[in-house]
Amino acid sequence: MNIFGSPQRYYQGPGLLDEIGELTRILGDRAVLISDVHVLGLLQDRVRASLATRSAELAAFGFEGELTAENVASLSQQAGGALPDFVIAAGGGKGVDAGKAVAHRLGLPFVTAPTAASTDSPTSKNYVLYDDNHRMAGVFHIDRNPDSVIVDTNILAQAPGHLLLFGIGDAIAKHFEARQCARAGGRNMFGHQPTQSALALAERCYQTLRNDAEAAIAAAGTGIPTPAFERVVEATVLMAGLGFENGGLSVAHALTRGLPQLSGLGSAPHGFLISYGLMVQLKLEATSSNEHADLFEWLAKIGLPRHLTDLTQDMPSGAEWAQAAQAILDAPHMANFERVVSQEELIAAMMNSAPDLEGALL
Repeated sequence: MNIFGSPQRYYQGPGLLDEIGELTRILGDRAVLISDVHVLGLLQDRVRASLATRSAELAAFGFEGELTAENVASLSQQAGGALPDFVIAAGGGKGVDAGKAVAHRLGLPFVTAPTAASTDSPTSKNYVLYDDNHRMAGVFHIDRNPDSVIVDTNILAQAPGHLLLFGIGDAIAKHFEARQCARAGGRNMFGHQPTQSALALAERCYQTLRNDAEAAIAAAGTGIPTPAFERVVEATVLMAGLGFENGGLSVAHALTRGLPQLSGLGSAPHGFLISYGLMVQLKLEATSSNEHADLFEWLAKIGLPRHLTDLTQDMPSGAEWAQAAQAILDAPHMANFERVVSQEELIAAMMNSAPDLEGALL
């Protein structure tokens, strides 16, 4: 069986935050806004004003620090006391995941409103919790995707350029991971095989990033969402999100289960880990030297990591390599690879993620 899941609605364009009241009319008249305290201070007055145009009410609750189970429990208790009809999950990756976690605990519909194109979390049914040391505590799955995703590109274009780069690093791998999942007869986030639509979206995501990422990065932080910026936002938020949930993940994302155990990588951005992880995956695939070399050079051009030394100067010991590698091999995404990988060859690929350039046309 094949399954394809998605948000009910996806809205993208300048100024949409001021229309969030009308865009959420069908969900009810009492909303809670969940985010980190910084984003909450920036958005809550605008969201409240928009909801007020249809006589809807808003309560807002924020958190500081890591998105831990304790923070989610506290936010849920506060939000539940407001007797909401739905949740607005806003902010970057942690803010959106916080709102999704609260909606999950309270059994409520939810919409997402990202403030940066740093992740594809706004479209998905998944959220990640951490401990106080930024170690992943678990990935959790809601039984539904967001009711709506509301992407105000005026806000996203104000976010610093490095946040967009994080999103590109995460999104660039989705084509290769979905392709590998399909080759392996693997499973997507719904527990079934990828659809052709998912593979097509993941591939289109990759093509869009290769065509427009440089121009979009140049626009990031200016507050002006250019056409290239709009296309890259759609790729990093919508296409990447639909591509990974429906196409499946593979080695590049499996590495996130072990890399944070290595010295200096505990707080590395997710998108940077994935960019490097993709190089490791392609090394293990022994993929076309031309394909690997071309991507290897492009990542450097836009400023994304390719080697472990791009992420940390602390070289792991043999025991650290073995511990991290085992955590990666135990990750469920490793099942979405066309062959069984040994610990030795995984470590070798992690130590040298550069392509074999013999015969490559550079």
